Amino acid sequence: MAHNLAVPPKTRAVKSEGIYHGLPVFDLERPEHQGLTAIVTGANGISGYHMVKVLAAASSRWNRIYCLSRRPPPDYFFDGLGQGAKRVEHVEANFLAEPKELAEKIKARVEHVYVC
Repeated sequence: MAHNLAVPPKTRAVKSEGIYHGLPVFDLERPEHQGLTAIVTGANGISGYHMVKVLAAASSRWNRIYCLSRRPPPDYFFDGLGQGAKRVEHVEANFLAEPKELAEKIKARVEHVYVC
């Protein structure tokens, strides 16, 4: 007879701030939650830009934010990022290209990525 030994799901605290809801809360005192690298695809779009804006505002968490898109962001893109703009870098990436070509472009510019 088989027993159902279901593992309880992990829980994570979330918060809402302004228009953002369900944001995970991390203990920023832990070293593994600081100095991270983020990659945002589609950063020139509405959702992508706002993701970059949220990441740029979290100064102690994200050391580097790479924005991947075919074209560079418009000049005004960095204006709304405040001090976080200096940690944001555009990487030209065409997602219709061959995967190997895309991987090489990213590998040439991105040093480390934390996957969560």
